[in-house]
Amino acid sequence: ISLQKHVTNIHAQAKALTDQLRRSGSVKDREHIEDLFWTQVPQIDGSCIAAGNRTLELITTIMERHESVRQPLIETLGHLTAVSRYELGPRSMEAIGKTMLGDDLSKNQAADILGRVVLANLKDFCLSDLSSAYSRALVGGINAMLRNSSIK
Repeated sequence: ISLQKHVTNIHAQAKALTDQLRRSGSVKDREHIEDLFWTQVPQIDGSCIAAGNRTLELITTIMERHESVRQPLIETLGHLTAVSRYELGPRSMEAIGKTMLGDDLSKNQAADILGRVVLANLKDFCLSDLSSAYSRALVGGINAMLRNSSIK
């Protein structure tokens, strides 16, 4: 299977997860959706955190080496910012921030995803309940991204 097909698949899964989270009616429903998501993620050494970290490492490595799939992978990261557990949301936001340190094309692609995907997540999750885990994950991720003073 080609790299493009793998990227298309992971992007579709991340988008579907975000769409499900957005359509859910309550925090309890969102927690259930995330429970289902994490049961499908192959754990590394029995750890969801390690699996999430490995996923982000692979995404960033592929983005660095294959410009042709960078845009959908940045968008995948944008969708993953909606995940509240195991620091995946904030770490995805951090990865988008690091992408903004690259060339002009990378900065523009990351800025586009921040505007289209991440801000939509903020609107959908934070406006309804600022104290939810989803709101905290998104705001925490933005905070982590902005702490990097190299982003201009």
